[in-house]
Amino acid sequence: MPAVVPALETLLFRRPDAIARAGGNPSPDVLELGRFSPRDALEKLDRNGMGHDPARQIIASLDDADVAALRAETPVRDLLEFLGEPRREGAVTAAAVPGD
Repeated sequence: MPAVVPALETLLFRRPDAIARAGGNPSPDVLELGRFSPRDALEKLDRNGMGHDPARQIIASLDDADVAALRAETPVRDLLEFLGEPRREGAVTAAAVPGD
C-alpha cells in the first residue's frame, strides 16, 4: 500500500474561482483530482497553458474572501493556532512575527 503524503496544495482546489482568475478554468475532473492528487491536477492546469508555476499563479490570484476561507480550513486554522498567531483582522506583517 503506498504511503499517503499530505499536500497543502490541495487547499487551492477548494477555491475554484481563484483558479479561474489565474487562467486555469478548472474542469470538475481537475477540481476532483486536486482534492486527492494536487500535484497531478496542477500539472494538468499547466498543460492547459496556465504557465510554469500554476500554484504560484493561483496563490497570487487569491482575493480577501479566498484568504479568509482558507484560513478557516481545519489544517490552516490548526497550524495558525499552533504557531500562536494573534487573532486580528488583516495580514500579519513581518514586524509582528516573533523572532525576526
